[in-house]
Amino acid sequence: MTRLVGTELRRFFARRTVRGLLAFALGLVAFINVVQFARAGTTPATAPQSVTFSNPGSEPVSPFVTSEPQDRRPKVGGTFEGTIRGVNMALVVLAFVAGATLLAADYGASLGTQLIFEPRRVRLFAAKWLAAGIGAALLTLAVLTAAGAAQWVISAARGSTAGVDAAWLGHRAVDELRGAGACALAAMLALAVSAFTRRTVGTVAALFGALIAVRFLLAVSWGRTVVRLSPTNALWGVAYGRFESKNVDFFGGLHTMAGAWFLTLVWAAATLVAGAWWFTRQEIR
Repeated sequence: MTRLVGTELRRFFARRTVRGLLAFALGLVAFINVVQFARAGTTPATAPQSVTFSNPGSEPVSPFVTSEPQDRRPKVGGTFEGTIRGVNMALVVLAFVAGATLLAADYGASLGTQLIFEPRRVRLFAAKWLAAGIGAALLTLAVLTAAGAAQWVISAARGSTAGVDAAWLGHRAVDELRGAGACALAAMLALAVSAFTRRTVGTVAALFGALIAVRFLLAVSWGRTVVRLSPTNALWGVAYGRFESKNVDFFGGLHTMAGAWFLTLVWAAATLVAGAWWFTRQEIR
């Protein structure tokens, strides 16, 4: 099984789609850091300006309006946690696409040949499922690590690295691992769905269809329960990593990280079983 997972993992990284998604993610990270580097600095305060306000039935008032200096220097110690949250949300979508290609792109291509060398379909499906998760997790860690390194460099050059210590590194490592876990589960879910759609575009359409449906379902009382229990909602919760208990609609009503993890794992296991069952009953040429 280990050798089969290794083979599927090499197949995963050999996909042009996966390489393109990795290049896009790294390019986006580089662009964001270049913009932060270019904008680094402190905006000076403007001189006091006299502005007159007149209200009906009252005397004119002339306060002084000033602009406080704005510090736009990069500060990795205070901003990288938020960067991880934002990047995680985008990487979940990219991981979903990458996971879908590992199985869907083989239909009508090399899947029949693969079954000649490994006729046990459940074993092959499980290997692809694991390879999609491992590959997505590794790519996520690579992108987040590159983002952190770039942000540290520009903070050291034109900003501040205050707050970066061993404890900070440990907390950010946990954040990155959480993001890697969310992307791994997204890729696994996508691969399982691909057993039904048999097309990458069909799997991606299912994802965006679910995202669009969320906006409508939140508008009705019974729809909120559906959204709360949906796999996409749980994935966003894990990827974002912070919950606002005061907002009852935040992530459809999920309020704890443990609940988001549990719901995501349940969906991953359910789609694995359903996808493997359907995969064994398909006609594959």
